[in-house]
Amino acid sequence: MKKVHKSAMFAALAGTTAAVVALSISAGTASSENLAEPGPLVAGAAKVDLAAGKITRPSEEYFPTQQEHEAIFNAHTLAIANCAERNGIAYHYGEIIPETETDRDYGLWVPAAAKQAGYAPVESEEKKQAVAETLSGESDVEISDADFAKLEQNCANDPDVLRLTEHKGSGPWSEGLGNAWTAFQSSDVYNTIRNEWAKCLSGNGIDAASDTRTLDAAVPRDAYLTSSAATRDVAIVDANCKQSIDMIQRLADLHAAYEAPVLDEWSSELSALHDKYEQQVADAEAYLAKNGH
Repeated sequence: MKKVHKSAMFAALAGTTAAVVALSISAGTASSENLAEPGPLVAGAAKVDLAAGKITRPSEEYFPTQQEHEAIFNAHTLAIANCAERNGIAYHYGEIIPETETDRDYGLWVPAAAKQAGYAPVESEEKKQAVAETLSGESDVEISDADFAKLEQNCANDPDVLRLTEHKGSGPWSEGLGNAWTAFQSSDVYNTIRNEWAKCLSGNGIDAASDTRTLDAAVPRDAYLTSSAATRDVAIVDANCKQSIDMIQRLADLHAAYEAPVLDEWSSELSALHDKYEQQVADAEAYLAKNGH
């Protein structure tokens, strides 16, 4: 008898990871002697939505949004659950709990989020409960070796499961975007903006993190797990300092400038990937609707 978390069972069947898997931009390994050159710096190239806590650079428009990732994930897991039921294996399908966290590409920056949770994640009570159940093992499911083998044999290649398995977001553009991230963080303009923010923090008696790649105030590591009054106070000053110098828009636009040559080089391939994602999102939404979700 196997005891596995539901998401692990799905991953074993079809190679799916949790909600956001599009692409990692932080894996650049370019040497300082061979950093990417930016395209033109365009003010407003990135969309920064303070109310929603969202940052969208042009590179991200080729990939699904968080809500679209969740739709694909839900449809994919529902397809597995339906296949399991057809094979006489009981499984109760439950939709993924929507993500409420703000984007933190350039550190904590939304004052409302800072006031609510400091540097800790902003989560709904439903999400907190689900995380607690996952950590405690309460949400694990028991499945016999025979049933697990049956799922692998009969559901891994089920047509609905396959077409609703999220497309791979990495490709020949990934290395370029990683190098763009490294070059962006190594640029003089980045350091100038960061120094302005660090000066604002210092004026409030707060230190910036010592690592220049980190865009948060210097706080204990556990501040990212658990909120406290002290770290919330620091976080509020931090977010307000970022707002006072328009830091997020400036960094997002600069980052977009470094990514622009990569997008130009791989525009055809990225456009084709976008079309595939668009079709898959439509398929996922139709599948959920057809099944009453």
